[in-house]
Amino acid sequence: MRCPKCYVETSNDALCCPGCKLPTPKGRSYLKNKNNKPQARARAKKRVERKRINVSPKAAVFIVVTTMLVCGIGSYIGMTFLEESKAQSTDPSQIALDRLRQLPSEQAGLNVEERLEQEVDKAREAGQLVEDEGWHVTPVEETIYLISFTYEVKGNLQHRAEWMFDQAKDSYVAKTDLAASIYKQ
Repeated sequence: MRCPKCYVETSNDALCCPGCKLPTPKGRSYLKNKNNKPQARARAKKRVERKRINVSPKAAVFIVVTTMLVCGIGSYIGMTFLEESKAQSTDPSQIALDRLRQLPSEQAGLNVEERLEQEVDKAREAGQLVEDEGWHVTPVEETIYLISFTYEVKGNLQHRAEWMFDQAKDSYVAKTDLAASIYKQ
């Protein structure tokens, strides 16, 4: 017998054409009988073999809590890195301030920030400190900034260290006596 689709010679006992897999008349009658379908029985067997896994309530709670902890810790770490990347500003005035604070002071072993904190601590220990205003940056021109550190002692006396930073020259110039005694380039 020849296959009507691909014209390949097919045996009368074959269930399908060897060339195009078209069912022969014998194969069609075989497939009509549902009990003789080997694939249907195999699928049914697989469905029966699948069993639902029973998890105890304690284990389910443990899994949920552990998942939430891992997600929470991951979120915290991610947000921390995000905040740190935002904090590392590319603002030139902030970069100038950070650099000045880390420069070595006139006193060996201390940077500018540590030396100014030492002055504030002296006033605090003497009972004279009224207010510690801290650092401030003011743009003067496009590439020039006034960087200051201020603290106030009793008697309305304000101690102020000021430096002018010129970004074009990449230099700091002390503008007050306190600034010159802390760091002078």
